[in-house]
Amino acid sequence: IGEIVMRGNTMMEGYLTEDGPVDSGIYVAEDGTRWVKTGDLAYRDEDNYYYFVGRKKRVIIISGFNVYPGDIERLMTELPFIKECCAVQGVVDGKPIVRLYTVLGESGNEEEYKQQIINLCSQRLSKYSVPRDIRFIDALPRTRVQKVDFMSLTEELPK
Repeated sequence: IGEIVMRGNTMMEGYLTEDGPVDSGIYVAEDGTRWVKTGDLAYRDEDNYYYFVGRKKRVIIISGFNVYPGDIERLMTELPFIKECCAVQGVVDGKPIVRLYTVLGESGNEEEYKQQIINLCSQRLSKYSVPRDIRFIDALPRTRVQKVDFMSLTEELPK
């Protein structure tokens, strides 16, 4: 999994700030070619097809391993009782964990639902991607453009 970069005649050459041009967000290859970093993560299969994994900003690092919230959220679509969910970084005892906020599409036993979530994640994802904290809420917070506001759910690690 790596970050998608792009280049072309119509691409920007960098960011212009009050202090002048900045190369932040630009990757310069060994041959001097300038590439714009998209912030999108993907992988390429053996047939050279690219598959979007998620956004670079949405990676949770646990014990040095990358956890992609999108992988967890996509897997949860297989559970019929989940209407929608959002996996974010939580913090327990000063260490990062995966916290899963879940909106139920049907009523039922929440403890049984938690166990089904953990079982499915344990079977299909790395142990670092299994949510350690599952919370059921009525609705996920939204931004002004109605995207899930994952930042408002994310906990920062202590400094």
